[in-house]
Amino acid sequence: MRRVFVCILCCWSFAKGQERFSSSTFPAIDSLHKMRRFSFGMERLFTTYHWNVFGNFDVTGEHYTFGMREDFHSTLIRSKRHLVKDEQSLVSFLRYAVTTNYQPQLLVSSFLVSDNQTLGITNASSNGVYAGVWSKPAPFFTFEPMVGYRYEVQKEHRDKGVSYRLVLNAPRNDVEGFISTLDAQFQRDNLTPRVMENHRANVLLEKSFEGRTKNTVGFSFLKNRREFYFPNNTIESRVEHWYSLTDGLDYEVSPKILLSVQGNALSRTIERSSEATVEELKLESLGEFSYSIRDSFRTTVRIHYAERGETHIGKKSSVSPLEGIPLPTGEQIQDNVSKRTMLTFGALLPLSLSDELSLQSSASVLRYDTPSIENIEDRDELMYAVSLATLHRISPVMRLNIRTDVTATHLVYLLAQRSANNLWNRTLRLAPSVFYNPVARFSFASTFEVLANYTVYDYEEQLHEAVKSFSFRQVSFLDSMTYALTNRIALSWFSQFKLSLRGELRWNEFTEKPINTYEEQTYIPQIRFFPAEHRHTSLTTGIRYFKRLQFSGSGANKQLQQSFFTVGPLASVHLGIGNRTTLTFYGWYEFQVEPKTPRNHNTNLSLQINIQY
Repeated sequence: MRRVFVCILCCWSFAKGQERFSSSTFPAIDSLHKMRRFSFGMERLFTTYHWNVFGNFDVTGEHYTFGMREDFHSTLIRSKRHLVKDEQSLVSFLRYAVTTNYQPQLLVSSFLVSDNQTLGITNASSNGVYAGVWSKPAPFFTFEPMVGYRYEVQKEHRDKGVSYRLVLNAPRNDVEGFISTLDAQFQRDNLTPRVMENHRANVLLEKSFEGRTKNTVGFSFLKNRREFYFPNNTIESRVEHWYSLTDGLDYEVSPKILLSVQGNALSRTIERSSEATVEELKLESLGEFSYSIRDSFRTTVRIHYAERGETHIGKKSSVSPLEGIPLPTGEQIQDNVSKRTMLTFGALLPLSLSDELSLQSSASVLRYDTPSIENIEDRDELMYAVSLATLHRISPVMRLNIRTDVTATHLVYLLAQRSANNLWNRTLRLAPSVFYNPVARFSFASTFEVLANYTVYDYEEQLHEAVKSFSFRQVSFLDSMTYALTNRIALSWFSQFKLSLRGELRWNEFTEKPINTYEEQTYIPQIRFFPAEHRHTSLTTGIRYFKRLQFSGSGANKQLQQSFFTVGPLASVHLGIGNRTTLTFYGWYEFQVEPKTPRNHNTNLSLQINIQY
């Protein structure tokens, strides 16, 4: 049984890796030369290393344009077995302008993936060369037919064949007040013995009337076909069809009142050659009422309803020998229907010239039903959320913000087999903040936060020790300060203290038995130096101190279980070269101290270079 499970897990992991790689599409050529930019990033955090390289540039002559886009990501985790994951994507093109509306073009693409972090090791590559033409037969319409040759390597299989690609684009066309937008791409790769397809189209039609009144209709289509190799050398096929129709109307009743309604229908089908076919149908409707008086008072009421059905069609079905009716397969047991209704309310209210109040609240109901009597996941979920924030300007240099959040969720399983998991989850949060800025060179901010989370099972009294409700409470203080000694030297301070308590809870008596208590302290003093007045370049150095204590019990029975603290210097450099190049370096060296453990030290650093030209 264990071997079967490992085999299934390997196949699944490998399939996910192959599916992630098996995208032979690439960005539209016109998007490759909209922004010239190069960036390089490197980060080390303990035993994990990250490298990122991105480049996008083009060269334009009198009759030609050349562009290239490179995107490379690499991750290394140092352990007994080094785990490495590399992803590289390169796209380049050359376009020659015979006329303004007719330009032959050549495109080269390369995709590489190497990953030994997952259970199914992935080593794959895909390379293609395309030739075609960019044509603009009308001022508002362009199309790009291309044909090419692709060569792919997956799991030691080398596939090659002809590839076809067509791009249609009509960004904005205004005909008698009707504004239409078209964006479509069709691509097919005949890689014997595999076939890959990626077809998509988005059409948007908009009509504006007087004021803010307008009607928008949109249609979207997607077909995505991917074929990849399983570890047993069989070919797995996955075909996804996606259709969406949206209609939205904004109606301006008056300059202060706006009504909006929107409807959306989505149909989605996923077919796998070795698994069940999944059919999904989703219907959504939205109604919104907005009332505003300039920017001082705004209120919005919104109601949203969504219904989603999911059907699993198995490859095989059985028939009852007595009644001659089909019996549900294992896949059909997963069929489900969900319905969600949500009501939200938001308001921004100025109480005075120095006080402001904002309110956000919502209530939602989710009903999840399964037709099969063998599926016991039927459930209802009720959620309430209220957020209240106030702003009080005590003086021109000081303001006070107070934010309160309350969330309550009730999860109810309808069948007895799962009813032991019925629970209430309640979260309360209070966070007042003070900001003080008396002069330009000095600023101070302080935040105090209280957080409480209670998870209470409906049948905790009947289940006794089998199920225990629990609580989590946390108090934190955060202070930050910046003071400029001169135009080139500034001091900064950051400190944070957290006290967290986790315990078993009896909600009816509102008593708890403490399990663990955590104390965390962080202190970071820094000094920053600006070599020049323009402040494009800065040098920062400081000390980072972190301490964490874990206790069990409470009161006289409170005992220290674990302690851990680190201390060490930190430094950062921000270098601005002109207005287009920046270099940022940040790093810290820390000594780690933990009882009964040899002292350790670690270097962490981050480097980022950005060039825009």
